[in-house]
Amino acid sequence: MPRQVLLDGLESSVATGLTTMLGSAAEVLFQWFASGEIPEPKDQEPAQLLVDCSQGLDRAIRYRAEDSMDDFTRRLWRLPEVLMALRLLDYSVRGNRKILGSRKTDYDEDPDPSAWIGLLGSVLHERQEGSDLIHYQLDQYGLQLADKLDADHPEIAESLRDEKRQRNAVKRLAAALTVLMGRHLTSGHLFKFLDSAAGVGGPSALVFRRRTTRGAGGGQGRRHVRRLVFGDSMLEYLVHRHLLSHKARLRHLSFPDFLRRIRERYGFHVDRAPDNTDVPSEVLQRNRMFLQRRLRDLGLLRGVNDADSMKRLTARFRPAASP
Repeated sequence: MPRQVLLDGLESSVATGLTTMLGSAAEVLFQWFASGEIPEPKDQEPAQLLVDCSQGLDRAIRYRAEDSMDDFTRRLWRLPEVLMALRLLDYSVRGNRKILGSRKTDYDEDPDPSAWIGLLGSVLHERQEGSDLIHYQLDQYGLQLADKLDADHPEIAESLRDEKRQRNAVKRLAAALTVLMGRHLTSGHLFKFLDSAAGVGGPSALVFRRRTTRGAGGGQGRRHVRRLVFGDSMLEYLVHRHLLSHKARLRHLSFPDFLRRIRERYGFHVDRAPDNTDVPSEVLQRNRMFLQRRLRDLGLLRGVNDADSMKRLTARFRPAASP
């Protein structure tokens, strides 16, 4: 394998891994925020995103991929609020003997934080004995803060007192503190990390970003829109990553199996619409055909006929023979 191909593959590996880790961690935290429970590892899924396999040549595919990423980024804006709630609960529960009892040392010694975060989720949703005291304490903190914000930030002060809009005192205080910190400061860092992790602007980028007036207040102003794109080096990495077995041998992998693996492992959707996203079947079919054509052009796909089961991925580079 040429040196430059190896370097591009390593960059593609980093972009895929970090982007998937961010999306998966965000999905787990959103589920925790909504239910108070962390799903089992086998039930955890990455963020579902539609990939633009046409590289922008097909406008319909490009727009659908941007809509899919927009849905994810809108949710990502709320992640600092979830983390703030987690931080407030960690501070309040860590020294609470009524909730912890004799189990405090068990949580401190366990390197896996799942049990601890699960306990905080039970407190968040008031299922744990003693949760009412935590909620009352944080509600009092919120009311004291509201009194000091009446002059300069009346909207935030009102939100801290408005129990009808948000009954949960922890979520109410977390939302107010996040706004006070500045969402561009908190969420802005997340998007900088997303762009850096995905290699935006680089030759092995997984995410493409452009400035547009689309969806910017009826054409007023400009904003950045992002979408997932498979470049040539990214396709080479994904194909070789799934063809190479643990025994340093090449496995047989059909084109449909490849689509299923990248969908289940990374959340990359090509011929299926992500959940809660409406994509016409003809758009998905064209997206699949673009990917199939590009894999053939790169020498990564072979097929003797039109049957999907006969379309198999093939490696350009093979593992060195064992001495």
